[in-house]
Amino acid sequence: MLHRFILEPYSGPSSRYICPNCGHKEFVRYIDIETKRHLDPSVGRCNREIKCGYHYTPREYFRDKNMFNKTNREVLKMNQNNGTVSPSYIDKKIVEKTLTKPHKNPLVRFLCSVFDPKEVIKVVNSYRVGTANLWGGACVFWQIDINGNVRGGKVMAYDPETGKRVKGKINWVHTILKLEGFNLKQCLFGEHLIHSNNKTIAVVESEKTALIGAIYFPKFQWVATGGLSNLTAEKLHVLRGRNVVLIPDLGGFDKWNEKAKGIREALDLDIEVYKGLEEAASEEEREQGLDIADYFIKMARTEPDSVEKRKKLVRQVVTAIDEKYDSRGVYDWAQESQPELYQQHEDALCELGDAWDKPLDEFVIALDRWKSILINMLEIYGRRKN
Repeated sequence: MLHRFILEPYSGPSSRYICPNCGHKEFVRYIDIETKRHLDPSVGRCNREIKCGYHYTPREYFRDKNMFNKTNREVLKMNQNNGTVSPSYIDKKIVEKTLTKPHKNPLVRFLCSVFDPKEVIKVVNSYRVGTANLWGGACVFWQIDINGNVRGGKVMAYDPETGKRVKGKINWVHTILKLEGFNLKQCLFGEHLIHSNNKTIAVVESEKTALIGAIYFPKFQWVATGGLSNLTAEKLHVLRGRNVVLIPDLGGFDKWNEKAKGIREALDLDIEVYKGLEEAASEEEREQGLDIADYFIKMARTEPDSVEKRKKLVRQVVTAIDEKYDSRGVYDWAQESQPELYQQHEDALCELGDAWDKPLDEFVIALDRWKSILINMLEIYGRRKN
């Protein structure tokens, strides 16, 4: 094993520490794999890569403390020589077992509430996204390389209502299965798909963004690095000969633009770094660190077909009520005679307006609540048609 100092693998909240720079409990410390001990508390990397960006390496620590003795120099030299370690692979039978229950996957359920379910399942199947028994159906993002070998599986929990990650719930399949001596050498998520066509390759940070890009904008072939700091020439060498566009999250443009310069030179790769998000984003959106998938979701929810579905549902409710009740004068009457009920109706109407841009199932819930209150009001008003 050539890596003497590594970032401590996630094993639960206790393996994350207070960042010495920003004060958030998102700090990963370096450990010495021979002694199993941490280095100094200041040596590590903050997971808040954009908002904090703190990363103090063992090399920098030894240099600053004038500790570059012969042993440390040799160890650090070994750390850099990581290309000679062969990657470990996961048995494909393990992958297959995770592909049988996408309907239980919270992320898949969220995507189906926003996009065409048939298209969602098609993309999820092509990317070989699995579902684990962990955390009520966590998502397994299998990293399958260009030769079809399974390099690893990142396990992450998602909220089915918001589609957002559940903080602190992330792990790797080889860690969960306790595979001895497993050497994780990551590749691009979606790498196994790049030779299936001649599309421009869109490189994004997160696996979820790659899936949403593939669903909403299939003009590109979408792959993910797995994080802001994971963009490297080693990962992108499989993209030689292709047109490549890098699409970082908001706040990540400068870092990826700088990295792209070295990658272009090292690989002679045609790379463009997309700046559209940075140029169009509001300050609030920058603070939230949105990515292109957030904009795709917003557009999908306000597209004509989505709007028409909502209008059709409202028309159906109004038509059904008009067939049963004479509603003339009901609002003036309720405001004077039933002020509490009138206020409930107004609140429900506001909630219905707010739900217009939310997932369709949330809109339907809001519509049903408004309908129920209106019918109650009309029943008391007492003008049911014969």
